[in-house]
Amino acid sequence: MTFKKGESGNAAGRPKGRKNKSTVLRSKYGALVWEKLFELAMDGDPVALRLIADRVIPKLKPQYQTENDPCNKAALLHGSRIGRNCPYP
Repeated sequence: MTFKKGESGNAAGRPKGRKNKSTVLRSKYGALVWEKLFELAMDGDPVALRLIADRVIPKLKPQYQTENDPCNKAALLHGSRIGRNCPYP
């Protein structure tokens, strides 16, 4: 089966300009969810605190060392994680 140029593979599909369900729900209830989440976090709920922290505070990227660092070379040779518990000064 070949497709003709300009014709959709699913003619009965979602119309152009229509938003996804998740986008509609986020715009409709997003503020209420965040408000409730903050309320729970202020009451000390650890799950709510974790959810907020995961979305607000960016995760740290690992800091890799340079090629000339003896710890880096040792880690590469021994197959261990780079820069962790370096046996060399």
